[in-house]
Amino acid sequence: MSSENRSNAVNRQLAAILFADIVGYTALMQKGEATALKILNRFQDISKDKVSQYEGEIIKTYGDGSIILFTSTINAVQCAKEMQMAFKEEPTVPLRIGIHIGEIVRKDKDVFGNGVNVSARIESMGVAGAVLLSDSAYAKVKNQEDLEFESLGEYEFKNVEEPIEVFALSNDKLVVPDISAIEGKFKGKAIITDSDESFFQRIWKKKIPQLTTLYFIGGWALLQMSNWALNHFRVSPRWSEILFILIVGMIPSILVYFNNRDRIHGGEFRIGEKILFPANFLAVGTVIFFLFQGADLGAMTRTINYVDEDGNQVSRTMVKKDYLIRLPVFPFEQINPDSSTVWVSDVLHFAFHLDLAQDDNLAVGRERVPAGSENEFPTRSEKIEMSKSYGGKYYIDGKYDYDGEILELRTSLRNGSNGNLIDERSFKGTNILELIDSSSAYMRVAIGLSKEQIDAYVDQDVAETFTNNLEALRLFSQFIRGRGIIKAVQAVELDSTFAYASYRISRNLYFYSAGDLEVIRFANQAYRHRKRMPPQDQIAINTHKYLAEKNYDKAEDLLKLQLEMNPNGDTRAELFSLYSRTDQREKYLALAKQQFEDEG
Repeated sequence: MSSENRSNAVNRQLAAILFADIVGYTALMQKGEATALKILNRFQDISKDKVSQYEGEIIKTYGDGSIILFTSTINAVQCAKEMQMAFKEEPTVPLRIGIHIGEIVRKDKDVFGNGVNVSARIESMGVAGAVLLSDSAYAKVKNQEDLEFESLGEYEFKNVEEPIEVFALSNDKLVVPDISAIEGKFKGKAIITDSDESFFQRIWKKKIPQLTTLYFIGGWALLQMSNWALNHFRVSPRWSEILFILIVGMIPSILVYFNNRDRIHGGEFRIGEKILFPANFLAVGTVIFFLFQGADLGAMTRTINYVDEDGNQVSRTMVKKDYLIRLPVFPFEQINPDSSTVWVSDVLHFAFHLDLAQDDNLAVGRERVPAGSENEFPTRSEKIEMSKSYGGKYYIDGKYDYDGEILELRTSLRNGSNGNLIDERSFKGTNILELIDSSSAYMRVAIGLSKEQIDAYVDQDVAETFTNNLEALRLFSQFIRGRGIIKAVQAVELDSTFAYASYRISRNLYFYSAGDLEVIRFANQAYRHRKRMPPQDQIAINTHKYLAEKNYDKAEDLLKLQLEMNPNGDTRAELFSLYSRTDQREKYLALAKQQFEDEG
């Protein structure tokens, strides 16, 4: 036979046909020819090495792909596995591989036949990092202990009479295409042959429940770290709310990603995914924008600098208005009614409020029965109604029993919207004011204040602020209840260091236009012992002293300072009164306008 006839000879044989193709090579070329050529050269070099190792033959190379023949199906699959493992290392090669056993026709340096076509069509169903096999190839290697497979169902191919079941090599790090998203050169949809496999079993194989659980655990841990960091550094807690919305809002995209992660890792995105991912992110971003538009996302605190009455420069850190916990305190009721000890209720109510008010994390209000009520103590429904003006989150009330020596104090933190009990603690002892200190300290923890928040501000003992003289306390309680200023005067006579009582006497005399000398006397009395009071009350005493002495300029400066420190207090009313007394109409109107803007 002549050499020409030998070259034109047709050679028919049964072979394992491996079809390999780089995914998205055209797109890679458009992004950068140098990078694309580097990937192509790596593909060709490793292919030659692995094919030679497993006794295969590269029949044809067509740019970004190859047709490779093997006489052993096991060698073909092992070679494909080794190639994909090598291509996962940098620079990665996004390769997909299809393997089929069929008869081929070799002519010159080319191959033909239906087996080649089937191999190419199976390869077209793959994604980057995947190795797919026809059922005929799978039958030859399914008993290999080191190989794992997952059925992708049966598919109908052009010019093939019977459907072909396609399998994916599923060893670690190899990609298994998502059945619901498979595309390629086949007709219709997959025919799932494993009818005994439930939906949950399929998603369990893809580790979607496990990964979703890890996502939520990770999200929860991230929220805890976020809360700690924001609380530690006193930054707006709204960032945790934003993070929570982001974690929950991105669940649709997360689930789609988990279900198709192998294909997505290979750089293949379906049209739906290209729409879903940015649309989901945009929707979550829009929700966050409208919910937190105009919100203060900076520090929870602000620093106020001023000069005290001794000429010292003072810097004070204050919690911003929006982050204050607003808290009404209601009267404490007797467990066993006794008219001789009812005065303790007023002392507890007043002193408990005063002690909590030292904490700049709180905006504390002292509430009694509402106007027009016939009750001595507010009912539960009245407490709930009055709590609405505080935001309705919490309120504090309690009960006590006092036999003249031992006090049993039961303090309750309740839900402001329904009055349900949140926390409660009983304290028992002989020192009324020490019990108030202990009770208020416990309530601050129950409200949710952290140790860092509590330690950030001075907490003076009630005994320092008030008086340990029980009779003076009893007399002052009658003044609180509105039974005449003389009772408070008698309390001061019993304890001249009772600065708060002196301050309240002078303040009442001032606003009721009593004699100037008496106003100044008690103002000076309070001023002498002002250091017993918390810092904010010291400023209030200084302010009142200036008012009593008609030093209105200095009083105005301190009232403005108090208003800056506590916009929720009654300082604004005193400033209105000052402008009215001094006939400063423009300042009065400007303050009214500011109040209108603050209250929205």
